[in-house]
Amino acid sequence: YQTYGLGFYEYFLLSEDMGAEPLPVLSCGLACQFQNEEEHCHVPVGELDSYIQDALDLIEFANGPATSTWGKVRADMGHPAPFNLKYIGIGNEQWGKEYP
Repeated sequence: YQTYGLGFYEYFLLSEDMGAEPLPVLSCGLACQFQNEEEHCHVPVGELDSYIQDALDLIEFANGPATSTWGKVRADMGHPAPFNLKYIGIGNEQWGKEYP
């Protein structure tokens, strides 16, 4: 429930320092099914645009040129070179007919 100030940027830096491939995991719009037994703990497919945009923004932050909107944010944070992100995870421990 706490990030303690760590975000994707810090994990990208850590991955880079370790020579590892970063693998950010993004929300798929489906609440934790283990903790939420209600049927309606998901965002309807027609309302996923903001989740998709978040994923695209993160990819641009990680890989975009320093002249792009989110690449400039990364550069201004002190890392002008792209992180060369190759993978993203969508959802975390989801299952059932709602997930696909």
